[in-house]
Amino acid sequence: MQNNTDIPGSAPSSIYPGTKHLILCEGKDDEGFLSSFLKSDVFSGTELSAVQVMQVQGVNNLRKTVMVLINADGFSDLSSLLIIRDADDNIRGAQDSVKSIFSAAGLPIPQNEYIWAREDSIKTAFLLMPSCSNQSQAGSLDDLCWKILSNKYGPVIQDEVNTFISSLETDQKRTFVHRKKALVHTYFSSTEQLIASGIGRAAESGAFDWTSPELVPLRDFIMSMI
Repeated sequence: MQNNTDIPGSAPSSIYPGTKHLILCEGKDDEGFLSSFLKSDVFSGTELSAVQVMQVQGVNNLRKTVMVLINADGFSDLSSLLIIRDADDNIRGAQDSVKSIFSAAGLPIPQNEYIWAREDSIKTAFLLMPSCSNQSQAGSLDDLCWKILSNKYGPVIQDEVNTFISSLETDQKRTFVHRKKALVHTYFSSTEQLIASGIGRAAESGAFDWTSPELVPLRDFIMSMI
C-alpha cells in the first residue's frame, strides 16, 4: 500500500509505478486514517502493494485532481478508481458532485455510492463518509471517528467529553459548527498520548478500533476493489 504525504499547492502527486487501485480522498486526515486502516490487522493476508491512497487537499480540488490524473502517467494502468469524500449536510449534493466529476472526466459513472461502474479496463466508485455504505448518512470523517474510538489508552470517556462540550454550549453560549470535530479533538486532548494529534496521527497511534462494525462496509468495499 502506498500513500502520498506531500502535495504541493492543489496539484496531485504522481501515480506510483505499479499502482492498479487508486483511492482519492479529501485531505491529510483522511489519507492518514485510510492508510492506517489499510495497514491494520483487518487486512492481514491481503495483498495491498498495488493500492495507492492520494489526498487532494480539500474536496474543492477533487474535480481538478481527477481531470489532471486522467492524463497522467500510470492512469491507463489503473484497474479501479475509488473516491471517498464527506457527505457533509447534503447527501444528494455530494452524490451529484462526484457523479459530475466522473462524467466530466469521461469515466464510468456509478449510479450511487457503494456501487462499481465498469467500462473497458477500469471500474469506478465513490463512498461518502461517515457511513461508507449504501445507507447514506449526513456527516464527515469526524462522525465516523467518534463512533470507533479505541479503549487502548483506557476507558473511552465520550460521555464526559460530550458533557463538557454541551456545558460550553449552554453556559458559555459557544457555538460549534463542526460539533463532532470538537468532540473528537477534545477527546484527543484528554488523552496524554494523543494531545495535539490530528486524525491521521491519532490513527497511526492506535486511537481507533479497526475491528468496529462501523468499518465493515468500508473494509468490504475496499476488498472488492482489489
